[in-house]
Amino acid sequence: KGFDKYKGGLDTVHDLTGLFSVYTNWRGIEIMFHVSTQLPYESHDPQKLQRKRHIGNDIVCVVFLEADCTTFSPSCIKSHFLHTFILVRTSPRIKRKPTRYEVSVVTRDEVGAYKPYLWE
Repeated sequence: KGFDKYKGGLDTVHDLTGLFSVYTNWRGIEIMFHVSTQLPYESHDPQKLQRKRHIGNDIVCVVFLEADCTTFSPSCIKSHFLHTFILVRTSPRIKRKPTRYEVSVVTRDEVGAYKPYLWE
């Protein structure tokens, strides 16, 4: 309650979208993350419309894959707005502390090239 920065559409007056969220300011750009597990779970809403309302209207979706063998298909999230998926998983190839992560990025065809370029 009472959060006075960029809210990303979350309710900061009545806590209808949950009690917690993740916010950062990166190089002057305010970012509010819509974390699915922090948005309210309502058993009487089988389609999870409150969660879809926020995540389905985002442009970028970060997905944390919990197991080494977990697969992900962008088609499992229906949205006209999501253009980029960033997949994060613990590295199955490097088993040491601190934990190492692998990151993959997939975008729609209409997303143009972005920096840093691979062969720059």
